[in-house]
Amino acid sequence: MAKNAVRRIRIALPMLGLASLLLVVSWRLGHGRVERVRTIPAELGSGLNRARIAVPRNDTELNAFMFIPTGDKVKEHIRSVIASEGTASLLSIGNSTLYYLRITEPPPKGIVLMAKAGPPTPYMWLPQTRAAVRAISLKGGAPYTIRAGLNSSAAAVSGGWLYWIKANPYAIDPKNYNPNTGRVHELYRAPLTGGPPRKLVSGMGYTDLNAVGSGISWTNSSSRMVAKAYVRDELTYFLGAGETVPWLVRTASLSVMDRLSDIVEYKNRLYWVENRQHLSNAARSGIGPITNKTATGPGYWDANLGLSGSPGASGPQVFQLRQEIVSVLLDGTGRKVEMTFDQASSGKSVREINIHRGKMYTVLTEPPKEGSGYNHRDSLCEIQPGRPDPIRPVFTIPSDAVGIGVFDGNYYYFTANEEHENWFDWSPNGLRNRVEQVLFRIRLPD
Repeated sequence: MAKNAVRRIRIALPMLGLASLLLVVSWRLGHGRVERVRTIPAELGSGLNRARIAVPRNDTELNAFMFIPTGDKVKEHIRSVIASEGTASLLSIGNSTLYYLRITEPPPKGIVLMAKAGPPTPYMWLPQTRAAVRAISLKGGAPYTIRAGLNSSAAAVSGGWLYWIKANPYAIDPKNYNPNTGRVHELYRAPLTGGPPRKLVSGMGYTDLNAVGSGISWTNSSSRMVAKAYVRDELTYFLGAGETVPWLVRTASLSVMDRLSDIVEYKNRLYWVENRQHLSNAARSGIGPITNKTATGPGYWDANLGLSGSPGASGPQVFQLRQEIVSVLLDGTGRKVEMTFDQASSGKSVREINIHRGKMYTVLTEPPKEGSGYNHRDSLCEIQPGRPDPIRPVFTIPSDAVGIGVFDGNYYYFTANEEHENWFDWSPNGLRNRVEQVLFRIRLPD
């Protein structure tokens, strides 16, 4: 407060008003595509958080529907209806209908044991969740149930089909532990318009289902014994619309800390980002400690191994990030590395891939311009496979943007915090800056 008071006294009020106006006008003209949409009501974000509504990260239409406050009364009605039903996961949005999964009976905390005391004894894993797939018209009205009685929260809507996992009980013996014991669940599919379900896959682990194009994907863990220890692999499968046999499209070994993004479909190929962490030269030569918790700059932290590293940071790094954008055909063949980003040499990295209106986008993070005062620079880029330079910057995202951007129509939306102060209020409260979250948008090229 004291700093604000001194600053106000030192700056002439008329000059500040004129300078601020010129600054805002020049910024708007210089970034002609950036538009201020509206202030986001605080109750909107807090209401969605309390409702515990899950939205798929790669579904741009669902994210736009839930998180862009347009003031549309029908959208507000649908959001409030879903929020009033408690825990829910949005599944799909079409031209006329929104589908979501409602948890009608959440699982109890803890494990249902066969014995309550004594030495480790076998126990049962019992499916306890009860859920229903619901739908609501985008014109408004009351929601209705598509299918009830699901005993898991894993479901997806894609290509006119409803998919879900039927969870089955199984016994676990702590004395003879086998991490593959839980692969007893089943994948079912039924038409959204009604009809009998069909079992497609048996022997699945409990996992999430993700809509990909007109099909679905899921990832199961599989453990194998190596040198008297279990090594866990993650296997991702894809099932196309109308197909009955899934394809194995990728494998990641968690022993080397691979991380894979969600899959998207683009022009009859599947794309994703592979994040691979590898030992830096400093770590290979045995310089410095194993952890680098004092590193400065845009680093990252691995919670599993307690290792951190940061290109350009002070001190030796242990693990560095190398990313690859990879693609395969829909049947899992024809694997191709479309592009590579080595954070150690270039400082560049990418986020999740999104498909919007027939184009493939990602956000590219680069080192900041010298003297900018920021620790990174983000650009929205279009991925154009097959070209000499397959990643094309569309526009720079303002550095004060917070959170993850959302696509809707011809625009890319993002939020930023604005600070406001009342120069005519010199009370203790008036000297405190008021922070508002504001929605901005940038028009996408035609």
